[in-house]
Amino acid sequence: MPGFLLAGRYRIAGFLGRGGMGEVYRVDDLKLGETVALKFLPEELAARAETLELFLNEVRTAHRISHSNVCRVHDVGEAGGRHFLSMEYVTARISPPCCGASGGCRATRPCRPRARSAAASPRPTIRASCTATSSPPTS
Repeated sequence: MPGFLLAGRYRIAGFLGRGGMGEVYRVDDLKLGETVALKFLPEELAARAETLELFLNEVRTAHRISHSNVCRVHDVGEAGGRHFLSMEYVTARISPPCCGASGGCRATRPCRPRARSAAASPRPTIRASCTATSSPPTS
């Protein structure tokens, strides 16, 4: 699908991931002139009017949020019967709290960071958590 032009505006650059609320692709937004992420609502969910309205309400809410831990939502659209939202594309290294800004882990046992969604919604927020118990920082 890379190279595919969607809605005369979005050129698909690559697949990023899949979850319960759909698939996410890295795309070049030719209108904005920047790389964004497109999140597609699964067809089986979009077929239900109440789910589609929930999706649109979540997009409206996320569009009004401005916070460093929340990706900006640019637009919502439909192409070929598929509903999607365009949002800020962010590349970042995710460090759990026990690792601190320097990335040096202070956990008392091996640490396995895992990314998780901050809410069960189409808001593309990523936070990090650690499966290890961390010890207090030493001075």
